[in-house]
Amino acid sequence: MLQELNLTDAQREQVREIRDRYQEQTRTLTRRLGDLAAKQRQAIETLPVNETLITSATQDMTQAEVELAVQEARINADIWSVLSPEQQAKATKLRAERKAEMEQRRQERRTQ
Repeated sequence: MLQELNLTDAQREQVREIRDRYQEQTRTLTRRLGDLAAKQRQAIETLPVNETLITSATQDMTQAEVELAVQEARINADIWSVLSPEQQAKATKLRAERKAEMEQRRQERRTQ
């Protein structure tokens, strides 16, 4: 979406710096989430069924998802602060359009 906002060179540099600042932490969180998803899958496939193990693995994975979502929100907020009011308005409009398109595709899949 940023490509559609006509960022200045200075804004592009600021966005790059923001992404660089969070890159390692995001990579670590993503890796951790993948590991925890595998752990959850293994717990689900364990026989006999061990509900305690499944619950624990799922809670760990959910916590990692929360941490990653918070990280993404911080990145978005930092990038948002770089945008002009006009760019923010356009970004808001583009997000709404994309959300509507995704909802339309979801509805189309349900009717097929």
